[in-house]
Amino acid sequence: MNTLTDALCIQPTARFEIEAFQVQVEAYLAHAADVYYFRVGIQETVESDVKQGLLRVGSINGNLARELQLRQVIETNKLISELAASEMKPAVLISTAEPIPTVEAPPEIEPAPSETISCSICGFENPKESLQCSACGFEFQSSVESIDHPPEPDSTAIHIADHSESTDREDSTASHSHPFDPVDESGYLLDDAIVEAASEHPEPKLLLLSYLPEDAETLEEWLDRDVSLEEALLVATQVCQLFLNTQQVQWSFIQILPKFIYLRAPIQFHDLTGAYPTGEQLQSGLSGKYCPPEAAFSTSPVDETMSSYGVASLLYQAIHKQSPTSTHNAPLAIKPIPSIYQILRLCLSDAEDRLPLCRLRDALVETRKRYGNVKRTEWEIASQTTVGLSVHRLQNEDHYGIKHLDRFDSSVIALAAIADGMGGMNQGKVASQIAITTLLESAMPQSKQMSEWAKWLESAVQQANEQVSSQVQGGGTTLSVALAVDRNLYIAHIGDSRIFLIRNQILCQLSEDHSVTASRLANGQISYEDSLDDPDRNQLTRSLGDRRMLSEGYIHTLSRYGDLTLSIQEGDILLLCSDGVWDELNAENPAENSLACQMIEFFQPDRSLREAVHQTIEAVLKAGAHDNATLLALRCHFSEQS
Repeated sequence: MNTLTDALCIQPTARFEIEAFQVQVEAYLAHAADVYYFRVGIQETVESDVKQGLLRVGSINGNLARELQLRQVIETNKLISELAASEMKPAVLISTAEPIPTVEAPPEIEPAPSETISCSICGFENPKESLQCSACGFEFQSSVESIDHPPEPDSTAIHIADHSESTDREDSTASHSHPFDPVDESGYLLDDAIVEAASEHPEPKLLLLSYLPEDAETLEEWLDRDVSLEEALLVATQVCQLFLNTQQVQWSFIQILPKFIYLRAPIQFHDLTGAYPTGEQLQSGLSGKYCPPEAAFSTSPVDETMSSYGVASLLYQAIHKQSPTSTHNAPLAIKPIPSIYQILRLCLSDAEDRLPLCRLRDALVETRKRYGNVKRTEWEIASQTTVGLSVHRLQNEDHYGIKHLDRFDSSVIALAAIADGMGGMNQGKVASQIAITTLLESAMPQSKQMSEWAKWLESAVQQANEQVSSQVQGGGTTLSVALAVDRNLYIAHIGDSRIFLIRNQILCQLSEDHSVTASRLANGQISYEDSLDDPDRNQLTRSLGDRRMLSEGYIHTLSRYGDLTLSIQEGDILLLCSDGVWDELNAENPAENSLACQMIEFFQPDRSLREAVHQTIEAVLKAGAHDNATLLALRCHFSEQS
């Protein structure tokens, strides 16, 4: 198949298929190492709208193949664009030049009436177009220059831009209307005037296709304009976070292409070819704006500090409007901005002095809070509990706890938990108290990584379970926990206490009931109305303390819905309550949405949280309060922090 006629020629205006997508090449963008970048139009079907996309073409064992390896090991990440398609084509030719249009021959024009030319020998008047005198035979010197017509255009013609041409030519090719311009200074991207022609030897190529966001600014464009310190720190923090995520799977970024990074919320990388397995020996040296100096030597193994250098060089360019490598052998000049100066001085120095990515990310977050008008998370908290009105329940077996911390690194942490004990001879009361105490006393992590907090929360619940299991005989407890770290919400839940979220006057249950009745309802064995009177509605299928070790998945978390956390918004209200609250209100008003209607009515945005909690407990008492009833409420506010 390796013939010119059978090969796929990728060049501007070319149209072809990648998997099920129709692709039309619109423009050549750049060339980095073995990868060619094209802007394309993408259609999923012939009838669908055309969407903007990025096509990358490279060697089957080159940079794109390495990127696919990284994508296989790293979890889905909002900082990385998803691939729409990837395909290996067996024979590909690449031309970055526009195809030469076919020029039609101009229509024949009737010659104008001829003038005469006088022979200098005999004086005879000859037609002007005559080549010799018709009287004496004297040959005239032609007054019309001969023209060499170019041959017909050939689709395999090779065009190599001549950079030695005049200044006028250079000026005419230096202006680009599209935001993609060739990267200068770095030496990593080639000038887009240099083209690879379709050779006579097609090669197998790997093609990666992704969608481009509409009207989004590229990092390259962003770096060209003046930005605030807060903006610069925010972008650097997000880049550092991605580098930290890849480092956790033993990959390190040693180069980035700002041309293919888009400033969305958050930023999004469309090219990962600058990442290499940590510890790998480079096959050849690399140089560029964001490459550490040691990457120029292939003897240097890839390590985490190379990524730290890249983050710092990006931050340096955003603030100083030049690359740190542009100073050549001169001492690096850094603006005397407290904290930023230290970050840049350390991370742009020798590898052994650079901050590891975790410390660098934390330093960037803290510095941004110091210099920007970052909205600080604040929590309004209210709670109330009652033993209820049942003559069979003279003790309150509910326990709850709240921990609110403003940490040294400016993190705001709110931990709220409720436990509803069960068992005779006060065993339920003891179990719920042990569970809450163990949870609140568990040492919290210093890291800001979401995965670390998620692990800590599950570990703390496991510890609480072990304590209840070992210390309480014949008793157990439910446990529902809400943990807010800045704007990230985590939950952990066992039993039939509940965690609700009220957002925009809509009530949503975040936890699931671990009861026999809930299982029957979920399986369609009973209706919602029947569930309200089901005699087994208080019989639990899961509880804390009923086994020594909790198996994977036993603790209900948000990962069930696909994410570790839920982003908290202004005005969000978290409610944690025992079944003595929600079950009583349901029984009083059995309509399927009655609980939601009552809660929303109580927790109006303009009403104090304490008043709303008190009104809810009063409604429970009015309904009969056949069980202990406990309610915790937390409302989120964002305040300006200078």
